[in-house]
Amino acid sequence: AVYPNPLDELRCANIKHLSGRVLEIGPGPGTNFRCWQNNTAITEWVGVEPNPFFKEKLATESVARGVTFPMRTVWLKGENVDVEPGSFDHVVGTHVLCSVDDVYEVLKQVRRALKPGGTYYFTEHVAAEEGTSLHGWQQLFAPVFQVVGNGCKFKTLWRDLSATAALAGFDVDLKRIDAGEYVPFPLIAPHVTGTAVKQH
Repeated sequence: AVYPNPLDELRCANIKHLSGRVLEIGPGPGTNFRCWQNNTAITEWVGVEPNPFFKEKLATESVARGVTFPMRTVWLKGENVDVEPGSFDHVVGTHVLCSVDDVYEVLKQVRRALKPGGTYYFTEHVAAEEGTSLHGWQQLFAPVFQVVGNGCKFKTLWRDLSATAALAGFDVDLKRIDAGEYVPFPLIAPHVTGTAVKQH
């Protein structure tokens, strides 16, 4: 991964000031560690990552970014997380829901992991608006993107990431953004980013 990366600004905007216990779903090679350089407020970081290929990269990246908080990784899919209920202050997911089998199941685990008042932070690739030419191009390139993007599919995640759908009981603040200035090609420019605070 390129460092620094133009996407860092978008990636880190929501999450650089986190504190307490943080659960990250799908940390991959540890790209978000660059958001937490010099962060001494995080007391523990737990990563849930199904791909053991990233084991070495996570370790290398944490050292490269001078991460000092305690870390452990659970080598499972986000759908299968078995963490202590109500034990995390924050859950982070960056570019992960596009490649999971069941968005609702993962968000159920997010809900389970968070303390009341805890916050879920998300930044995700999404499908372009239906009827736009970009949407057409996404459909055309979807099979290729799935291969190069670790199983990522263009989904209408703004429908799922709402208090009337998979995040019932959360106070959701979601923004749809065009990340064109941060990403290498326009197909992956449509994004949603935001926060969801668990109400009880």
